[in-house]
Amino acid sequence: MGAIEDVNVKEVDQMMKLNFYSAFNLVKHFLPGLKEANHGQFLFIGARPAVENEAGKDVVAYALSKKLVMTLADYVAEECKDTNVRSHIFVPSIIDTPQNREAMPDADFSTWVSPGEIAEAMHYAVNNSALRNMTFKLYGRA
Repeated sequence: MGAIEDVNVKEVDQMMKLNFYSAFNLVKHFLPGLKEANHGQFLFIGARPAVENEAGKDVVAYALSKKLVMTLADYVAEECKDTNVRSHIFVPSIIDTPQNREAMPDADFSTWVSPGEIAEAMHYAVNNSALRNMTFKLYGRA
């Protein structure tokens, strides 16, 4: 957590390793096989703070790492535009998880997005071949 002047390089690096590098390594190793098969999909998890600067200004390290994940998804889409390999980005607001409830005990959990709702959106995207490279904003009522 923190604005630009509140975070250090170690914290940014930690978020990059957790969010961006894991996505990058997944793509790097699976993309060749999907392209060879001319079929497959990548489902990327973005974040609202990566889309909305106002939401990201106080969680800069996290927002930057998720913004790079979303940019990676765009690069995959461009590289695969003439194939049957698709990518989608799912951008939740706050996800209703035990960890988030513990971190924000005074919040209104009913406004958050459930993991099940995210899974339903993913299921829809995966099973609708007409959709290509979509960004799904899953904000609930947050």
